[in-house]
Amino acid sequence: MLVIRLARTGRKKYATYRITVADSRRAVTSKFIKVIGHYNPHTKEIVVDKELAEKYMANGARPSNRVIRLFENEKIKLPKWAIFQQKHGEKKEKAEKAKKASTAKEAVSENEASVPEREPTETTAETSTQEEVKSEQIESSANDQVNTKVAEEAQAASDQIAEKAPSEAKDTNLDETASGEEKIAKQAAKIEDTAAEVALESAETDTKK
Repeated sequence: MLVIRLARTGRKKYATYRITVADSRRAVTSKFIKVIGHYNPHTKEIVVDKELAEKYMANGARPSNRVIRLFENEKIKLPKWAIFQQKHGEKKEKAEKAKKASTAKEAVSENEASVPEREPTETTAETSTQEEVKSEQIESSANDQVNTKVAEEAQAASDQIAEKAPSEAKDTNLDETASGEEKIAKQAAKIEDTAAEVALESAETDTKK
């Protein structure tokens, strides 16, 4: 397929271009079929053979994007299929920009819809008083809940103490009874010892007589 494209010429740091007709399979710097004009981007000078350009395009030669721009500036008639072709990356960038713009507009519209209209000062004062009353009610209910919790905890603690008291009293009574029995046993042992001593003394006196 034939293409109409720019081929670089000129010296270093001063590029000029030829408008050439070439085979699309060949490199840009390779041989070309025909030179139909030239373009100097520094002086904006364009020279094009319009008849040859229109002839080649009528026969199917496809102009590049840059050549399309130049031909439009020179008012050269382009076929309907000769459309400025965007690169794949440019298409993506434009689509992303369009999406971002649409999302930004939607966000702005949503924010505007969510923001309520300002009411008069009287309504704002009423709402503020209502909010204060609600806050006081909430605080009072919270205090009541705290007091009830404290009372419940105190009652539970007193119940636990009452349950522990009888068992402790029983333990103390058992200890007292055990200690009393020990005392009685000790006294009985003392009495037996004294009785034995008295019996020995009486036996000694009898033997003396």
